[in-house]
Amino acid sequence: MKKNLFLIITILLSSCGDYTKLPQETEDALQKSGKNFNELFDVIVRYKDTDTMKLHAANFLIANAQYKYFLDTIDGERICDLEVLTAQTLTNNIDLAFDAYQKSWNKNLCFDDFKEFLLPYRIADEKLSNWRRDFAENYSDSLLSDSIDTPEKVAQIVNDEIIENYPDFTNCNDFAMRATFIMRSCGIPVALAIIPHWGTRAESHIFNVLKTQNELIDFLGGENTFGSHLAGFHDNIPKVYMLCFSKQTDSPHWKYPKEEKPAFFKNIFLKDITAQLSSIETSDYQLNIDSRNKLAYLCVFDRIGWIPVAYGEIKDKKVNFNNVGINVVYQLTTFDDGEINCIGNPFLALKNGEIRNYNPSENTFNQTLTRKSPESNRWEEVEKQIPGGKFQGANREDFSDSVTLFTITEIPDLKFQQAEVANYQKFRYLRYLSSNKTYGNMAEVEFYDSNEKKLQHKRVFGQYKPSLWFPDFTAEKLFDGDVLTFFHTSDSLAWGAIELDAPQAVSKIRYKIRNDDNGIRSGEIYELFYAKDGSWISLGKQTAAHDDEITFKNLPKNALFWLRNLSKGTEERIFEVDDSEIVWR
Repeated sequence: MKKNLFLIITILLSSCGDYTKLPQETEDALQKSGKNFNELFDVIVRYKDTDTMKLHAANFLIANAQYKYFLDTIDGERICDLEVLTAQTLTNNIDLAFDAYQKSWNKNLCFDDFKEFLLPYRIADEKLSNWRRDFAENYSDSLLSDSIDTPEKVAQIVNDEIIENYPDFTNCNDFAMRATFIMRSCGIPVALAIIPHWGTRAESHIFNVLKTQNELIDFLGGENTFGSHLAGFHDNIPKVYMLCFSKQTDSPHWKYPKEEKPAFFKNIFLKDITAQLSSIETSDYQLNIDSRNKLAYLCVFDRIGWIPVAYGEIKDKKVNFNNVGINVVYQLTTFDDGEINCIGNPFLALKNGEIRNYNPSENTFNQTLTRKSPESNRWEEVEKQIPGGKFQGANREDFSDSVTLFTITEIPDLKFQQAEVANYQKFRYLRYLSSNKTYGNMAEVEFYDSNEKKLQHKRVFGQYKPSLWFPDFTAEKLFDGDVLTFFHTSDSLAWGAIELDAPQAVSKIRYKIRNDDNGIRSGEIYELFYAKDGSWISLGKQTAAHDDEITFKNLPKNALFWLRNLSKGTEERIFEVDDSEIVWR
């Protein structure tokens, strides 16, 4: 069949003029195209004698189309692009892409980069569509004037338009995909970039990169972070890969097709671009390994297991990992029988190829823990706005006779705070009055009598403008016993109050600001683990007797730990202990 197809192609091309042999991959793709052969071959014929550059482009697209699939939303089947691509779709895409290539800001874009950043008829595995013309029509000629001479300038202009026109994206994938469609349709060389997993927290991330003459510029379409997107994150980055259109012949799945691999590294279109992004500090590492496998992986922590983010080739019982993000804890692994196989103990990647192993010692210590994951930086602004808030008592419902029982003067953290009250006057009404800098942002308020008994109320009321963001988070949330709900408003100096059955004196106030509920909670069950030889070893389970602290005994020194809440929640991070201080990793 292959010989017959070669003969057919030779005859057809010879009949069109001087014969030029097709690249082998193009011939392979045409052989696989079946009933769609004529559609694809027509594209080759169209450009054979008219435009050498467009012929190269057509060969590039057809050759790689044999590896491209999308999911049929009706019957759920995977469909290869070769089966459905039409000559009109390909030629329209090629012609429009070449028109875009002539833009003034692309004068320094080489042809190989053009093929990856502008030419492709699809971005990922989305269903095929005429996106290029549809998106380009939304942008006027004046916006994309040829007087703009660099890709940076035009990308920032279009990004401003995206911010204005598309404010309703739901996640980073939506942002990045939409921006890639729009910018490529306008002739801006942009691609998708992927962080397979953050180094110091859960989840992956997708963003955009812009190709300039000398560098890749990171951004996320629809955000005001052009050129500084990654620098805005406080989570260390282990690896970044660009999603290419062409197969990457140095990808692990292409080089070692028979060896079993994690799902992420079966993608043959991923190109490691970590070293090209200036905001990521990296180093190279050589590790010892005794394995029959050809590939080994570096994994980062997630509560569901170790997640592979980098690969290396095993040679002479050593494996090299290049351009790896530093200050991240990694676990060396192989992949066997569909599972991650851990080798040795985790280590912290340092500068200049140095590592620090977490090898548990026989020496032990006791440690009090207050949280199961670090406090996010996003809470800093909430905390700063709380001082000035007041707790008051009154015997008139409008609080015209209010007496201040306690004023928050210091910036609180996310733990429960406690205030002793020296006023022995009895009040029927008690309230929390927020500062003039915040919009409620209080999760729980508890008032206690002189016998340390929590005061019960018969109703909740308040004076505030309901929150536009959290319309259900009314004053009732201050007293509902749920630390994850919170009082939120559209105005400052807002207040929520309770009415008691009878006037009572207050001796103590406990309060907790808006928070992530990742602190220790009384009555919930916790289990502490440490890493050793590829396993997590339990140091026992405990039910917390108090909020915000729990003590475990006999922890091995120089170990990596993981505290789990077995009662609820998902946010958990590994940590080490340095001179009684928790260092989150």
